[in-house]
This record gives sequence, C-alpha cells and structure tokens, in this order.
Amino acid sequence: MGKFSSKRNKVLELFRKQAAYTVKAAQLLAELAAAEPESRGALREALHQVENDADDATHELTRHVSQAFVLSHDREDLIALSEQLDECTDLIDEAGDNILLYRLGALPEELHQLIKIINRCCEITKESSKGISAISDKARNYWLEINQLENQGDVIYRKFVARLFDSEINALDVMRLKFVADTLEAAIDAFEHLATTVEIIAIKES
Repeated sequence: MGKFSSKRNKVLELFRKQAAYTVKAAQLLAELAAAEPESRGALREALHQVENDADDATHELTRHVSQAFVLSHDREDLIALSEQLDECTDLIDEAGDNILLYRLGALPEELHQLIKIINRCCEITKESSKGISAISDKARNYWLEINQLENQGDVIYRKFVARLFDSEINALDVMRLKFVADTLEAAIDAFEHLATTVEIIAIKES
C-alpha cells in the first residue's frame, strides 16, 4: 500500500509541477499583452523559457509513467492528460509569439478578457485536486467551471471578430488581430478538452 501511495504521489507531484508552468506562462502572457511594444521582447523570451521548462516537465512525467509498474490510473490516460496540458502551455506561448510577430500595439479589451479567462483556467487546473491532480468524483465540477469559462470566451471571441470585420480597420490589421484572437480561443478550447478528458476518466474509474 505504501509503495502504491508513493507512486501515486509522484505522479501528482509531476502534474502539479507541469501545471505550475502553465500558470506562469499565462501570467507572463498577461504581462506581455499589457506591456508597451518595446518592452515585450524580454517578456516573450521569458515566456518561451517557461514553455521550454514545461516541455521538460512533460517529458519527465511521461518517462515516469512509462517506467512505473504501479500507477494510480491507467498509463495511457495519464500520458494523454499530460500531453493535453502541454498543448495548453504551447498555445499560450504561441499567442505571446503572435503578439510580437504581428507587431501589435495596444491590444483591444476583448483580447485582454480572453487572456484573463486563460489565466483562470490555469489557476483552477493547478489549485484544484478535483481537476488534473487527482481524478475524483469532483471532476465534473472542474469540467463545469472550465466549460463555463469556455462559453464566456466563445461569446467574447465571436463578438470581437464580428466587430473587427465591421470596423474601418485596414484588412491587414484585421487579420493580425484575428490571428492572435484565434490562438487565444484555441488555448481556452484546449483547457475544455483537458477538462473533458478528466471527467471521462473519472466516470470510467467510478
């Protein structure tokens, strides 16, 4: 029993480590989005370093799960969850990259709102053991909160795109802003995918 508990705790520790990098990435994205354009380069480098660290954490968890004989949950499920969380971090990093790549100035309020939603998704994923850290009967609550956030993000995104195409902004700027909005929406969708997988595993193992 002690050996099983030790293996389980190691998996949870690695998930929390991975989730902590996702939180840090989202925080840096918010700082980058709010910064003056000339200050964004250093924040972009910091964000990219966090994404690299998150990749290392993902590989560490995958190695542990692949080599362990005793695990708290199905091996493939644990690897899938880790890969999905890594995808969330990758998309956050991509959004920061796009803000610089497309040379955006001050961002529209809607993009800041989407980034706030991403930060909230990260926080509840890391903080709550009902989410990725411990699959339990509370997993549905985690999924519901993420789903509500995704719905909010979807409304903001659709209204923003409609406003963009109805504005007098030149076509190139419309496309630049939409590319960034698309990546932010994709990041929120990735969290919903993660939460759905958590719920499916919880149901399967109940």
